[in-house]
Amino acid sequence: MRCKNLVRMKQEQAMQACSADGPNDLGPEQAALLPDVSPDTYAQSWYVDPAYYQYQVCECLKGYKPLWGKTHTHLTCVPEDDAWSAYQRTAVIVGSIAASVILLAGLLVWRQYLTTRPRWLRERIMQAKRTKGAPSCLKPGDKVNISIVLTDVKDFSDLTRRCPELVNKAMGGHNNIMRKACHAHAGYVMDQEGDSWMVAFHGAEDAVAFSLQVCFRGWVLGGSSKVIP
Repeated sequence: MRCKNLVRMKQEQAMQACSADGPNDLGPEQAALLPDVSPDTYAQSWYVDPAYYQYQVCECLKGYKPLWGKTHTHLTCVPEDDAWSAYQRTAVIVGSIAASVILLAGLLVWRQYLTTRPRWLRERIMQAKRTKGAPSCLKPGDKVNISIVLTDVKDFSDLTRRCPELVNKAMGGHNNIMRKACHAHAGYVMDQEGDSWMVAFHGAEDAVAFSLQVCFRGWVLGGSSKVIP
């Protein structure tokens, strides 16, 4: 709440304001007796409780609205609750919810990235090795480190004699497993004869991963394979 301070009038202004003959005025004779005010005294202002003049020269600050009593002699300032304030509260709530959703989505994306990163990163590495081609020397006499895996189906000859049709059908699945594993780990088939495969790799890690994949897939199919690194 902001109220004006009371400042005493100059003598001429006070005589003119109080010289009327009304019940609340002094009249011409009494008004002429009003003392003059020295400049120093006039420069002073006095604080008076707003209730003394019934808050008639008071006003509420921004963001508050006036609430007058029944007799209009007492003023109370209460906070405004307008549409703009409600809109601000709604905007803050909606903004907080949106920020929380965006943060949660970011965390989920980051978690998915960390989960799938080794997979797609390895695929990029394998693609680069496939682009290089089969392991080979650039010129005669150069040394190159390669890993070679030899595979063989256990008791293949005996099984072929006893169940030729079943073995031929099983070899189709076996060869399919081998081709997929070679592609997945950037392997290159150097030789294939019957159930035996010779596969070359750029590194020992790829050769081991290839061997594990072939053994696992062969075990799932119910067969038995022998890998000779």
